Amino acid sequence: EEFGPIRTPMRCGTRADTFGNNCGTFAGGSSERSTSKNHYFISGGYRPSKTHSLSGRFVYRDGHFDLDFGAGRRFPRVSLGALLAPNAPLDPGPGALIEFRGSYAYQPTNELRTTLDYTKQRLRRYDTDRVAFDVNLISWRTTYQFTRFLFARARIDYESLPRRARGQFLLGYTPSPGTALYVGYNDDANYSGFNRVNGLFDPGFRRNERTFFIKMSYLFRKSFGG
Repeated sequence: EEFGPIRTPMRCGTRADTFGNNCGTFAGGSSERSTSKNHYFISGGYRPSKTHSLSGRFVYRDGHFDLDFGAGRRFPRVSLGALLAPNAPLDPGPGALIEFRGSYAYQPTNELRTTLDYTKQRLRRYDTDRVAFDVNLISWRTTYQFTRFLFARARIDYESLPRRARGQFLLGYTPSPGTALYVGYNDDANYSGFNRVNGLFDPGFRRNERTFFIKMSYLFRKSFGG
């Protein structure tokens, strides 16, 4: 397996050796890593009124694997070998993963609904006591139903690891099953993201991609009588 707890030795110079992985084996010449896992979680929700609701879930994962690939420029590899030499063979190891998911929903009317979701994941290795990654995900979604057939939807997502923000905006008209018209706009940008061309972090916002689109569909109905 190229990605996983068991690794098959390969000849030097193969694609797997791109990671500086000593021809496909783990550190020390071993081709296997294993650990025991224990998961503990608590979850709950609260609805103070018809318009507001809250929910959350906290998870602690004891023995979660860090595969030692690193998580970009902000979180390089943190195994013992990698701390001594960046191109050291891969050395997956267990750690403690903390995960939190929270959600808030607001629906003042039958037509309008908006939600705000937050997720945090943080993994710390046991052997080096270093953080392998720490990521925050934020998602905001809003839907407004103008009529039975006409609606608008917006969504914005932000991920802290690549500092990437994505927006999706859609206006839809569905007068009958199989017949629909969608007009939308998507945007994708980074804030102080890593530039692979010059090897530096770009200042401020940098747009990766934006798209305008129109999608139409129509269902033809025709009966054949005898």
